[in-house]
Order: sequence, then structure tokens, then C-alpha cells
Amino acid sequence: MKVSGLELEVERRGQGQPLLVLYGEEALELEAPVLTELAKDYELIIPSPPGFGTSERPDWIESPDDIAYIYLDLIESLGLREVPAIGFSFGGWLALEMATKDDSFCSKLVLADPYGVKIGGPADRDIQDPWNVHPRKAAELKWFDPEKGKRDFGAMPEREAHRRRPQQRDRLLASAGIPACTIPS
Repeated sequence: MKVSGLELEVERRGQGQPLLVLYGEEALELEAPVLTELAKDYELIIPSPPGFGTSERPDWIESPDDIAYIYLDLIESLGLREVPAIGFSFGGWLALEMATKDDSFCSKLVLADPYGVKIGGPADRDIQDPWNVHPRKAAELKWFDPEKGKRDFGAMPEREAHRRRPQQRDRLLASAGIPACTIPS
């Protein structure tokens, strides 16, 4: 689709009430069984952000804020109002950026592990980045080796949480009134 002067890839799956799906930075959700289950009852509208899939990435896009406005234009051009929306990881960040500008696009908003979202207070550190903490504090992080300046991603607590994501996503969907799905192991 042509939106905000650029070509934007928009995939549609299933049939029924529209459901906006904003996927994460690795696009893993596109192959997730949860989308197959949701497509049984909903028409999934899955836009690819600028620079992802076949969507154009013009130089004027500098932040998720810019993408949020593009997505709001997309929703308007599709004639959608008050649709349930799910944002996974980076898509969750984009969904929240959209909601801060115009929350009328969604009737319900489900965020699954929204990356980049500031939840805590102004002085709270929401994402523990070893490059932005005192070296002694960084040494306490089991997944960071300050001498080598490397991260051991296998030791990160998020890796264990990643193994549980399908169940967590189902709980989030159910809490928003969207039927939970059975995810095969």
C-alpha cells in the first residue's frame, strides 16, 4: 500500500473482525502458531515497518515516533477505528507510540514484551545496559564480562523468559478478551 508517500507491505490473514498485529524486530511472530490460531477468528492486518519486509525505508524516518505516524495513516487509509491491536517487542513500542498520539485507533491494546518502552519512573533504569552503569555494578551482571566487554546472551534471564513467551502471550491475549490459543510444544 502507498501510505505517507511510501510503499508499505501489509499482509492480511484470516477473516472476521480486524486485528492489528505489529511484529517485533526479528519478525519471529510471523511464523508463530498464535497467529494461525488468531486468523481463525480475526482478519489479521500485519504491516511491515519501514525497512522491514518489502516496505520502503526513506531517509526521513529517524525514530519509532515517525513510524507511529505512518501506522496511524495506514489505519486511517484502511478505514479502521477501534480495532484490537497486539504489539510484540518492537511492535509493542510502536503500538504505544501510536497510542500516545491517537488512541482512537484501538479498542484494546495488548503488549507482549514491548522493547524500548519506559515503564518506571524518570530515574529508574528499565533496561540494564552494562555500558551505562558503574563497572562494579556491571560486574554483578552474570551475563556480562566487563574484562572482555562481551555479553553472554545464553546466560541472560531474558533467554529463559523467551522459552515461555507463547504461554505469556496467551495470557495477555486472554486478559484482553481475545481467546487464548493452544501453542504446540
